[in-house]
Amino acid sequence: MRGRFRLSGLLCCLDGVMSAETSAASTPPRPRRTVRRGSPIRRLLSVLIGIPVITGALLLGWLWWAERPLKAVERSLTQGDFRTALERVENYLKGDPASSRALDLKAQSLVGLRRFPDALAIYERIGSDTVSGQRAWGEALLRMQRWTDALPLLRQVHQKQPDNADVTHELAACAMQAGEFEQAVELAGQLAKLPGQRERGLLLLGVLHSNHGNYRLASEAFGQLLESNPDGAGLQILPEELFQGMGQACLNDGKPEEAIRHLTRAIELRPTAERYAFLGEARELQGDLAQAGEAWKQGIARDPDLARAREGLARVALDERQPSQAIEWLQPLSVPSKLTSSIAHTLKRANSLLGDKAAADRWDAEETRLRDAEERKRALDDVVKQAPQSFWALALRAHKYASEGNRQQAATLLRTVDGLRTQKPDGYKDPQGFLNQLIDAVQTGSPLPSLDLVPLERK
Repeated sequence: MRGRFRLSGLLCCLDGVMSAETSAASTPPRPRRTVRRGSPIRRLLSVLIGIPVITGALLLGWLWWAERPLKAVERSLTQGDFRTALERVENYLKGDPASSRALDLKAQSLVGLRRFPDALAIYERIGSDTVSGQRAWGEALLRMQRWTDALPLLRQVHQKQPDNADVTHELAACAMQAGEFEQAVELAGQLAKLPGQRERGLLLLGVLHSNHGNYRLASEAFGQLLESNPDGAGLQILPEELFQGMGQACLNDGKPEEAIRHLTRAIELRPTAERYAFLGEARELQGDLAQAGEAWKQGIARDPDLARAREGLARVALDERQPSQAIEWLQPLSVPSKLTSSIAHTLKRANSLLGDKAAADRWDAEETRLRDAEERKRALDDVVKQAPQSFWALALRAHKYASEGNRQQAATLLRTVDGLRTQKPDGYKDPQGFLNQLIDAVQTGSPLPSLDLVPLERK
């Protein structure tokens, strides 16, 4: 209704004006002009609307043309032609050296060419927001043994590509090296469930359990693999390596017959000194010392310094009441760098049988010293296995990395350890200053402190 009232008032006003004009002049009214559709206003609007559309189309066309070289780089990467990819992207960077996309593709090319430090120099400067770039970045860190740096990147990629078998495998291996054993096992199980990846996942699972000392679970995983692939063909390792792994797992799990079967098969494919040594131990566990001795002699023929075989032959000599022969077998191993408590024990027995009490007492003291050191090492290893993210587990893993020459990774872990200590200064007792000595050694490259300085509560 309000609209009608307003319209009526407007019409009345117009009528009054028109009446006045009619009385003032008797000339007939001019015909009303009609606004044509092609008026200047409409044409102007059409032009204004068309300009951004045309500009956008031109811009998209220019971008498509400008990025054609980068598309070619991506095709080369997909085809595995990393050298061509690198040549193309370097040519592109001559004209646009700040292009983050081109630099990312260059880093991916460098990873494909196994130039990992060069790739990391790029990624640590510009990063990457692409899945392919993050994966290449993670792989470079993995290859440089920077496990704790690679782990979060590979986790991001795995979240985006949970069905990517290669990513799952790399993440599992990285998790194991970073002390995340449970996650590594879980990922290996996931890998085994992916289409066409069952054998690959079982192999990884067996290796993980074997390296962690879970020999029964390792033999179960290897056994399932061999059920579907009895020849061990088409795997990431050679068949003889699979049979050796299965044989060692069975040996350590107390199953000599199975160990002998698999180790014999490994030797048939490619005989090595180490495989003969393990076969000798399996024969000894079975109770066949004669066959054990033959296997160990085969091993020594290939490697005269093979400690396992020499120890085994010394035990056979003692069983045959030949102590002088036992001492002769162990002579190359009686130096400090090779000596173990078991060698010292055998030498003690041999000298005791020879009636040399002084020598027997000397080896008895050495056996006690070495056994204490070995028990301490096992206790420290248990700390790392049972509580991998604890304060001392991180410190011990840093010491291990540094002792293997990976001081950069050791330094990364030590920053975490030092941060924990700063947050809780009275929570981690270190009376002999092991941690401070370790940090200094890693920073300066000086010799590492002895693990004897690590505070360890004895039960």
